[in-house]
Amino acid sequence: MSGLTESKEVGRDVFVFNPQDNSGEELILTTIFCDNGDETNNIYTVQELMLTSSYSRSLFLLYGSSITPDMLRKAADQMEEAIKKFDSERITE
Repeated sequence: MSGLTESKEVGRDVFVFNPQDNSGEELILTTIFCDNGDETNNIYTVQELMLTSSYSRSLFLLYGSSITPDMLRKAADQMEEAIKKFDSERITE
């Protein structure tokens, strides 16, 4: 059985939530794809969510795909609905 020490990185995807220059603040999601060497179910992921500010940095390590494409779509849809709701409420005031 392959252990974590036998795993090797086979790829990574980096997504910057705010790529525009924002006075040094960034939120970055990195998904690292690893191969554990098994014949089946050999690819697993580790995610890093990093928040940087001008003078500090926080890094959260998430084992497995904690932040999935479906979750991000849901968050985007929810945010879009909230924006529409608050915009329409502001217009009716």
